[in-house]
Amino acid sequence: TAASFGPDQSYLSNGLVGYWNMDESTANSCTGGANDNCDKSGNGYDGAWNGDATSGVGKFGSALSLDGTGDYLQTAEGANYSLNSFTIAAWIYRTSDTGNNEYVFDNRDANDDGYRFMVDGGATPDKMQCSFNTTDVSGTTGIALNTWTHVVCTSDGTTLRVYKNGVLEGSGTISDTISESTSARIGTISYT
Repeated sequence: TAASFGPDQSYLSNGLVGYWNMDESTANSCTGGANDNCDKSGNGYDGAWNGDATSGVGKFGSALSLDGTGDYLQTAEGANYSLNSFTIAAWIYRTSDTGNNEYVFDNRDANDDGYRFMVDGGATPDKMQCSFNTTDVSGTTGIALNTWTHVVCTSDGTTLRVYKNGVLEGSGTISDTISESTSARIGTISYT
């Protein structure tokens, strides 16, 4: 499966599981009119807005807008989420400090099998945290309000890393594997 990024750039989608640019400005924008943020990877993991999630102004074009009161994007379930090597990257813009964990991406189950990437609301200051099953790695600097911040969580199957604005802020060793295929949620925890 390949995503189209323009002429001669198909190599960018090698191994891509999901790509949501959040550029849809209206609900029911995906194929068949059923979902709201379309998966551009070609794998069909389109996402549905939940709560009062909506489209807003983004860093580039539109963005998924969440107000912190039960909003999120839920993607389709799939075995492709059971990866030990992965990268999660996002531009985030926080308008307030909720005091809670603010999930960028989560597909863990109730037994903590899977991975998540979040702003750790229990840290002072709020920092990015990436989790691979029960291994947690945190950044070192806070996430500012009212500014765009580029955040990345990556795993090569042995080391988990957290980056903020292109700077490595934390790393840790992974000693197990992921076997979870729960649907992913963007903006909240994946299980309730």
